[in-house]
Amino acid sequence: MKKLVFSAVALVAFSFASMANNSVEKENKLNKEAKTEQLENKIEEEKSCGLQYLDDRQWLSDMGVLDEFAIEIAWDNFQECLGLD
Repeated sequence: MKKLVFSAVALVAFSFASMANNSVEKENKLNKEAKTEQLENKIEEEKSCGLQYLDDRQWLSDMGVLDEFAIEIAWDNFQECLGLD
């Protein structure tokens, strides 16, 4: 009888330990997915700002602005787009 009670207690203890570990793993997975999504959003933002930089520079050059000034203005717009300004 003692062996049966011990076995039941051990089984319950291992079950709780397994469930606790599983919830920690799920939480870590959700955190990792959230960080990955944030990184992907930042990359997309940088790509769109980079394309805007190229468009601004080309437009200013086409308008007759000297390249030195066109680059400077486009760079300022790029930094503003990224929120660095």
